[in-house]
Amino acid sequence: MKIAFADYPYIPAEPPKSGAVRLVSYALARRLVQLGHEVLFYGAKAAYHQTDESVEEGIRYRRITAAWIDSVLEPLNYL
Repeated sequence: MKIAFADYPYIPAEPPKSGAVRLVSYALARRLVQLGHEVLFYGAKAAYHQTDESVEEGIRYRRITAAWIDSVLEPLNYL
């Protein structure tokens, strides 16, 4: 099964170092990978990231630029 997690748009897409919800989500994602599922984490691309995507411990991290996030969220300002 393919499973995606989405983090806050300002949180870098990478294994977490802190944050209760992020750490629990990370533990769940690692367990799902061990069970044979394909796991994808969406998050922000920080200035220090070399690539838009990476895989660590079987979890794929897809990084999205702030400009793209802003273009998606902008229409919500008019609701």
